[in-house]
Amino acid sequence: MPKGVAFVATDEQRRTVETMAAFGIQQPYIAQAIGVSEDSLQRHFRAELDMGLVKANTKVAQNLYRMATGQGREALGAACFWLKTRAKWRETSEVRVTGKDGGAIETNGTDPEARSVLAELKAELAEMRRKAECTGT
Repeated sequence: MPKGVAFVATDEQRRTVETMAAFGIQQPYIAQAIGVSEDSLQRHFRAELDMGLVKANTKVAQNLYRMATGQGREALGAACFWLKTRAKWRETSEVRVTGKDGGAIETNGTDPEARSVLAELKAELAEMRRKAECTGT
């Protein structure tokens, strides 16, 4: 566009920008697709850039909610995903390592190599527990 000529966005450009923003297309590519600079894109299409993602997220959330509260094979997966992400549910697992009759693992009288392996395993288990506490799993 020649310098000094005011840019006027068309309805088609506005729809294109909103749709591309909804799909997660990066702004440099959107600007290129409609033939403007990134600055012009941000200046003239701010609402479309902002609302594209909001509208897309809303449609996906509506569909996920419909699936999660429905019947059929996709309902379980959708419900689990919803509860993990929205309700902060999580899957947990528990690892218990015990010795004879559920007691402590005895290392007395064990040869040095076996004690070394057990010490490594204990350290590895402690690290796994520490990581699980940090990530909340």
